Amino acid sequence: VERRLEGHSNGVNEMSFSHDQRLLISAADDSTAKVWNYTKGSVIKSFEQKGSTLSAVLSADDQTLFCGSRDGIVTIWKINQKLPADSLGSRLDGGVKKVW
Repeated sequence: VERRLEGHSNGVNEMSFSHDQRLLISAADDSTAKVWNYTKGSVIKSFEQKGSTLSAVLSADDQTLFCGSRDGIVTIWKINQKLPADSLGSRLDGGVKKVW
């Protein structure tokens, strides 16, 4: 094990790295997506969803986070803001599987 990151209170569904490999993005059943400083092993920011977060990915410029949740909604977050910038989709059975 290279590194153990602790911060989610329920199972993690997906993880991905930013384009420069410095940030790690995690999506979990605790209804959050987290942006981590991978080198330091610390959470930079946590984004609260309305349901289990199945998938999360950063935009090419690492400034926008797209989160897919079990309720079928993709929430769009600007990394430097507290509230969601937008949301897409409708309530789908089974939720969003992947957001890219």
